[in-house]
Amino acid sequence: SGPRGASSPAVMVFFVCEACNESLKKNKVEAHSYTCRNCWVLTCVDCNKQFNGDTYAAHNACVSEAQRYEGKLYDGRTNKGDVKQALWISRVQACASEPTVQAHLRPHVERLLQHDNIPRKRAKFENFAKNSLRLHDAKTLGALWAIFEKAATPASAP
Repeated sequence: SGPRGASSPAVMVFFVCEACNESLKKNKVEAHSYTCRNCWVLTCVDCNKQFNGDTYAAHNACVSEAQRYEGKLYDGRTNKGDVKQALWISRVQACASEPTVQAHLRPHVERLLQHDNIPRKRAKFENFAKNSLRLHDAKTLGALWAIFEKAATPASAP
């Protein structure tokens, strides 16, 4: 569930536990911290930055393999999908901040805005909301999509 393509930044971030030298995917770090008592410092495999405590959680993207090994020869093109997603998220945030959003939907909207990978299509959005927010009420899902559907049309831009 992330951007695809060879030019995208490292989606799967790996860390090394400085206490026991075990390599860990980001989603396995918390479970590892329960078994490894001295797991306080983690090092990112790609960029070699060290993270103390829970600061690793903010490290979502890193240098790509090409960027690391090509150095000055690296051609840093932006991924078209990342640009589209950033534009979509900014539009969604604008629509969500409107005062017309109903009060009973506001907590769901706030929880959705915590994610940076909100889908742009209705079916995928509903599936995302069901899995991420544990929403299974079709009426609520439809009302949430109606809010975000306004962001899909750039006609509201002045």
